[in-house]
Amino acid sequence: MNFLNNLSSNLGLDSIGSQITSCFRLHSGACDVLIVRRSDGSLHSTSLLVHLGRDVPLSSLEDARVVLSINDKETDLVMFVDKESKCVLEGGGVLPPTELLASLPLKAGFNSATFLVQELAARKWHTKKEIPVGVFVWESSDRLVVMDVEGTVVRGDVWSKGADILLLANDKHQTAAGVGLENMRDGVAPLLTYLDRAGYRVLFLTAAPLTRAGRVRETLNWIRASERASFGRGAEVPASPVLTTSERMGTVLMRKLADKAVASVGGGATNQATFKAATLAHILTMFDEPSRREDTGSSGPFAGGLCDKPDDAKAYVDAGIPAENVFVLDAEGRVASFSPEHDDLVWASYVEMYGSLQKVFPKAPRLQRGDSSLETRREL
Repeated sequence: MNFLNNLSSNLGLDSIGSQITSCFRLHSGACDVLIVRRSDGSLHSTSLLVHLGRDVPLSSLEDARVVLSINDKETDLVMFVDKESKCVLEGGGVLPPTELLASLPLKAGFNSATFLVQELAARKWHTKKEIPVGVFVWESSDRLVVMDVEGTVVRGDVWSKGADILLLANDKHQTAAGVGLENMRDGVAPLLTYLDRAGYRVLFLTAAPLTRAGRVRETLNWIRASERASFGRGAEVPASPVLTTSERMGTVLMRKLADKAVASVGGGATNQATFKAATLAHILTMFDEPSRREDTGSSGPFAGGLCDKPDDAKAYVDAGIPAENVFVLDAEGRVASFSPEHDDLVWASYVEMYGSLQKVFPKAPRLQRGDSSLETRREL
């Protein structure tokens, strides 16, 4: 990695990368927010990641603020815009304190939310742009299945297909038709539906740029709507948080190139895997401490994971997911356990895997106790 960094510096790629990153500061974007309620009642969340682009008509960053609205109610959660057009809380951080989270009008499960970009003019705040996100409130006793998007929900790697293909398409209708019919993994919708009905929470973790998080949500929402239209309310793909990197597209593209260089020389972990490992490590701290989990009869929060790269699988295992419950897809859609001791857990596709899901992912403890609360789990 040091060799690659030195090579990049000597060739002037750092400067080129900076210019490319600047060119991609066109779109605003925000990441979904996951909040976990511990058994003591305290709330803990992922970072509030919001970037503003040139699509926001602001006269001055100093006269701007971003207010979080939840379920059509403006809250006291206010962020400010720094010189890089990144939004931060008072004091400069992006992690809200538990007291602030407790003041929000939250309900269990999915909450419709919007970051309102406002500018002060004539002593009044005027909304210049709305950035929709989802805020999800889960319990510390919930069990999570972590799932990548590129290569796992849709075929292939979005970064190798151009900026306007798959998740990055400019036309939403075309995105739905193209991704849904040609590139969606066979059997992924029934898989997601089963996990929801079995009592698991699905967490989408993708190395897509923050400014394209909305495109990822659109694709997942289309899969949800398509499944319901085809099979009725009995087939419910869960509304789930989409967690992305905190970077813009230019930075992500440059890191993608670096990942390919690392792979070509047999280097260490990729930037994507490092991001996912760090994200899962933080999420783990949001849940009850191990000693309290033992008191409540709960194991760790992560029950399984699906991805398309061994580096990502290792990140999942390092986060505490049992290796036999981490499944890696190849380019043809073949699904195999990451554990070499479980070479019997292999299927030709999600479709074939479906018949074994009750064995791989039995009902989560909350359903075994009769606490389904499924209606609070879905975006209706």
